[in-house]
Amino acid sequence: MPYKKGQGGRPQGAVNQTTKLVREVFNEVFNKLQSHPSANLYNWAIQEPGEFYKLASKLIPGQVNLDLDVHSFPLLNIDPIGDIENQK
Repeated sequence: MPYKKGQGGRPQGAVNQTTKLVREVFNEVFNKLQSHPSANLYNWAIQEPGEFYKLASKLIPGQVNLDLDVHSFPLLNIDPIGDIENQK
């Protein structure tokens, strides 16, 4: 019987067991390190701020899509040029 896409295998969104285990172990080690006075993330960030910010920047989404109507916000619905001219 030929393979048909979507049949068999892991359900969509299911996590690989090895990946799950590695994440759990990494999380456990990370939490233990945070209680160590010289080996926690805060002290590393103080010693290596550039490296810390490089890592932190990777946690920020690279692209954000917003569909906003700026005219629906009363504070943003201004005409700075018109307001200046009206004050004269």
